[in-house]
Amino acid sequence: MLYPGAAHGGLPGPLKQYDIKTLVTKDTGGYGGFREKAEAAREAGAALLVVERPRNETGDTLEEIQARLREGRA
Repeated sequence: MLYPGAAHGGLPGPLKQYDIKTLVTKDTGGYGGFREKAEAAREAGAALLVVERPRNETGDTLEEIQARLREGRA
């Protein structure tokens, strides 16, 4: 995933350039650039607000929803 400034030295630059105070990101673990975003926020002096993944997801699966749609029960 490219983010603003990725080609010009990474994320800390735009965070500083636009005086970003808080970076909001989802917790993707090692994937999705989470570690890089956390480090960039630290380097820029910005707070990091992390949206965690639900521990136990509830709700219908894609297959269940598709079945209901086929059956006209949506």
